[in-house]
Amino acid sequence: MSSHTVSKNMMILWLRKNMFSSWRSALLSLGSLWLAYLILVPILVFVVHDANWEVIVDNIHLFAVGSYPADQLWRVFLNVVLLMGLIGGTVATQTTMGIKSASLFMLFTACALWIVIGGNGSDREGMNAINHYFLIAGLGLYLLGYTTTKKKAFSRAKVFGIGWLLYILLSLILLSGFTGNSFLPKVTNHLWGGLLLTLLVTVVGIAASFPFGIALALGRKSELPVIKLFCIGFIETIRGVPLITLLFMGQVLIPLFLPPALVVSNLVRVMIAVTLFAAAYMAEYIRGGLQALPIGQNEAAQALGLNRVQTNFLIILPQAIRAVIPALVGECIALFKDTSLVAIVGLLDLTGAAKAAIGQPNFIGLEAEVFMTIALVYWIFSYLMSIYSQNLERQLGVGIR
Repeated sequence: MSSHTVSKNMMILWLRKNMFSSWRSALLSLGSLWLAYLILVPILVFVVHDANWEVIVDNIHLFAVGSYPADQLWRVFLNVVLLMGLIGGTVATQTTMGIKSASLFMLFTACALWIVIGGNGSDREGMNAINHYFLIAGLGLYLLGYTTTKKKAFSRAKVFGIGWLLYILLSLILLSGFTGNSFLPKVTNHLWGGLLLTLLVTVVGIAASFPFGIALALGRKSELPVIKLFCIGFIETIRGVPLITLLFMGQVLIPLFLPPALVVSNLVRVMIAVTLFAAAYMAEYIRGGLQALPIGQNEAAQALGLNRVQTNFLIILPQAIRAVIPALVGECIALFKDTSLVAIVGLLDLTGAAKAAIGQPNFIGLEAEVFMTIALVYWIFSYLMSIYSQNLERQLGVGIR
């Protein structure tokens, strides 16, 4: 029997078992297929035949980096290359994800499209074709980081933690530059925008809110009344108002608490508001994990002679965070999508870039093409975070042991 026949028989058996096991199942399957046909076919016809994608191609610079100077785009591309290498090493040592996994393929695709199309756009503005080689360098560095670290048996969690911290600092220096420097001229952050700004606000919000959320969760369970009441008041106040309210308050209130000579940019104020908002929700998720642990964990730690700090950071918190990984990743995904609100306070993020693109006289009426594109971008990054969360849950045995 040929392999083709075997595959065909397996497919028939799968269809009988999963879609046509009974008349009710068959009716539901046929109805679902018909509904999918009614929805997907018009979308496919629009995407392939009716849509005008020129608005995306002509504004790819705007969608990618906002108003970032075209002659300085190499700094953004270099950031992407370094990021690919760091991701490759981190994936190889800290996860069980294979190099051919669907999530990594989508990551390659997203980065490739951004760099290649962005390079073409910059060529029209006077940059040379060197930016195309950043794509090859990024993929090569990813493969190098993955293959070299995968062969090592020892864990380097601390090394990669330091690497991510150094990368964040280096990326901010590369993007910002220095006043009066001819090699890295100053690029003020009001020129940053598009996907670059969306990812920057997301990363800063997640990285800063996580330790702040842990502190709030522990403070809410503290036996000291002042600390406990402060944490409860902060959490309930922040969770009781929408993010857009905090963004507007950040624009007005933060400068009032600073000296007149200290001017804080709009982007920094948005990051502070987003961090405070995410920290309140992180604190409640972590507190739920703390309450799920049996009291015997504390008693066992005390019996071993551990003090309260050692008990919390070596015994309690690792188990509590492990138990609420799905909720924490869900909050990270929600925060990534909530960054679209920063367009309301004047920042040109991905959503703000979309509004600016459809406001151009040549592209009026192309809202569907623009918002379908940015919806796809949001979905790709959200899916990547979801896939990583599922992998992390399997690796840590969440829900199994």
